[in-house]
Amino acid sequence: MKLTILTADATQSDPSGKVHALGLGWSWTVTPTPPMSVVVFVDPEPDTDHIGVFVVRVQLWSADGNPVQFEGAPMDFVLTANIVDLRARAAAGITLGPGLPLPPGRYFWHAELLGKGVIADTAFNVQQGVEPEVAEKSTDGIEVA
Repeated sequence: MKLTILTADATQSDPSGKVHALGLGWSWTVTPTPPMSVVVFVDPEPDTDHIGVFVVRVQLWSADGNPVQFEGAPMDFVLTANIVDLRARAAAGITLGPGLPLPPGRYFWHAELLGKGVIADTAFNVQQGVEPEVAEKSTDGIEVA
């Protein structure tokens, strides 16, 4: 099997197994983070894999390869991939609300297909949030940014 993991701004799964994604594949964000999503694709290999339900563990890791801790626990998710046809991929998504206080630096979403030893990573960078510019008043009283 093959795993692919991508970042997105938003995702929504539907009953047919599709994942709808907006803003797919970004690699830079700010802190605190805006809403974000992670999309995982599981592609079976028809010659070696079998039909069934597979478990994918997704974790947020820092650049040094350690799980990121929030309130004493790792950012850790478990997804299931239901392979019903060896010629078709399975997809799943995770959506996180805004406000993760990640210090500036490099991070990875790390996915592992449990029991298979198959892994995938996608990296992204966090930079300090940019303060909005303050509008200045011109001499004619019109605000300009």
